[in-house]
Amino acid sequence: MPGGDSRRSGLRSFLVEQKLALEISDRSGSVSLSALLFTDTTRSERARAALQAAQERAEHLANLKSSFLANMSHELRTPMNGILGMVQLLQETRKDPEQQRYLDVIQTSGDAMLRIINDILDLSKMQAGRMSLERAPFDLSAIVEGWWTFCMLRPRKIDRSFSGLRFAGAALV
Repeated sequence: MPGGDSRRSGLRSFLVEQKLALEISDRSGSVSLSALLFTDTTRSERARAALQAAQERAEHLANLKSSFLANMSHELRTPMNGILGMVQLLQETRKDPEQQRYLDVIQTSGDAMLRIINDILDLSKMQAGRMSLERAPFDLSAIVEGWWTFCMLRPRKIDRSFSGLRFAGAALV
């Protein structure tokens, strides 16, 4: 093992790099002096090996995380689709306006949760290098209105002083 002691021979080995070789000859061509200069690279080789091992471990952990995110998002999507399916069935039944409003909030919240789950799946795809981007139209007014409706019906106390707020010509409250 480089840099380790050998108990049998009493010798110590080093990782070395030759830096300079020098020979001095006399007039007859006989070598009268030889010198070699070496540099001990044991520490730098150990650091390089440790860095490579750390990089391999980080890559392995990143792959595990991506795999977990992909599996988790698929596991969450199944019950969320069940909830959204039941909401669609309830939408077809007779209900009073308050029940309809609650059902709309459940639908909006479920759709938002499904988007989050899909975003988690997209994140794992990005980290695995399998993500492609696409352009898609969206209705900003509907998004803001949905957010506002959600905030107005939340069961905690919030400031609702934005009465008469308008966005793109549509009254939100």
